[in-house]
Amino acid sequence: GNDGAVIAPYVWHPSSALGWNVEEGLAASGLQETMAWSEALQDLPGDRLKALFPVRPEKVDATWIRGTAETLRGLKKALGAGGHTMASVAGSLVGEMDHDRWLDLAEMESRYSSVLERLGVEDAQNIKRQQACDPQIPENVKEVLVMAVPDPPSLLRQWLLKIAGQVPVTIFVHASTEFRESFDELGMPLHAAWRDATGMDLPVFNEQLHIQATPREQAATVV
Repeated sequence: GNDGAVIAPYVWHPSSALGWNVEEGLAASGLQETMAWSEALQDLPGDRLKALFPVRPEKVDATWIRGTAETLRGLKKALGAGGHTMASVAGSLVGEMDHDRWLDLAEMESRYSSVLERLGVEDAQNIKRQQACDPQIPENVKEVLVMAVPDPPSLLRQWLLKIAGQVPVTIFVHASTEFRESFDELGMPLHAAWRDATGMDLPVFNEQLHIQATPREQAATVV
């Protein structure tokens, strides 16, 4: 009623903060990623990747390729949120039980990356890692407020810590001020402050926690 205007602030999902200034068309879309994994799975050498695929399906058809491609895409995305690649995990598991499997996954990742390179796009997780190492924010941003992010992924933690050197960063935590020392600088609960030895009375008891292995069993328990 006062002929005024409100300019809304930037409101970013955590993933948006790691890609707001990426050139359009540079990051592979979800469909392109799935297609690249699918192509990487075609014509696999029969004597390779035995640890990853110990038993090949009798018929490597479109259904198997599509399903496996989605699984591999999901795995790479989950690893990427923690700042890892299949190759980096393989490098960290030398001598461990599943090392051979991760070596095969790293080879698949290399085949996948080659397909994306041919398409002229880059894996979205790779771009996010680059953004976390050298974060940028819009020039007119004077402060960053972090709300409802109690467990930021590793890349976002790295981004926030570096951004804090450029502008003030305020973390909002849904807790009473008396618990201020129970959280770290990014609002994550400190394990030492919440473990049983502290004697803290939490309103959740073990008998209220029900662990079920499958969605069907979870649904039955809820009902």
